[in-house]
Amino acid sequence: NSACYYQSDLDILQQFIDNSQDGENPPPYDLSPIELGEQVWGNGRLIQFVCSTSEKSTNLEFELSSEIPYEIGNLENLTELDLWGNQLRGNIPESIGNLKNLTVLKLSSNQLTGEIPNTISNLKKLRELSIGINGISGHIPNWIGNNTNLTHLFLYRTQLSGEIPESIGNLTKLEFLRLSGNNHFGEIPESIGNLTNLYQLWLSNNQLSGEIPESIGNLTNLYFLDLQINQLSGEIPESIQNMNNLDILRLNKNQLTGEISKSICVLNIERGDNFYFNLSNNYFCPPYPKCIKNYVSEQDIINCP
Repeated sequence: NSACYYQSDLDILQQFIDNSQDGENPPPYDLSPIELGEQVWGNGRLIQFVCSTSEKSTNLEFELSSEIPYEIGNLENLTELDLWGNQLRGNIPESIGNLKNLTVLKLSSNQLTGEIPNTISNLKKLRELSIGINGISGHIPNWIGNNTNLTHLFLYRTQLSGEIPESIGNLTKLEFLRLSGNNHFGEIPESIGNLTNLYQLWLSNNQLSGEIPESIGNLTNLYFLDLQINQLSGEIPESIQNMNNLDILRLNKNQLTGEISKSICVLNIERGDNFYFNLSNNYFCPPYPKCIKNYVSEQDIINCP
């Protein structure tokens, strides 16, 4: 139909089809590569490739499997790569760092293993990085702070461990940060307070300890804060009352103690029915301020030092 496509780009799409034939629900073996998923081309080069089982995608008929072809790094014009919700396995290829025009990289909900490749630090235009719900291990690399155009960072429900690096505070354009369901330990970095554009912060279900940093009160755009199921201790910082947009606050199942009326009650009074919070299963001691008496538990009394 008078259209031209680079053969090398088509070959990579064909590799995805060929590699998936041993999977449980592969694409048809005779599927034309130009019909795989959703594609946008420009000047004969592949610009966007979405082959996802996400509800936002129209491709729900089959799943890609096996490894991501190493040759993926040859798609030098690619700006969006969305392979969410397939059965891809193996390591994320180092060659992904060659995609210098990439703004969106979604690899969540697969069976990927290995560590986050260092070459992702080369993707200076990257706005969204999503590799959650995989077997990714290692730690969040310190270089993540160099990807300063990120607005969405989703590294949840993986095998990541180690401390959250202070360099996370360099990502001042972040709007959504989700690091929940990992094995992170150590303290929440003070630099988290630099992320003043955040709307959602998920740090739940880790092994985080120490106190909640006072700088968290700088996140005045935040409407969702989830710190539940950690080992956080100390008092709830009074700066939390500065979060006038906060709708949901989850601090349950930690080791928090001390005075809470000055911070939580202020929000509860100002936000009214728009404010949901859970403080249960901590170490708070009675008597409880009226505003929170329905949000603590018998376990708090048991844990009370």
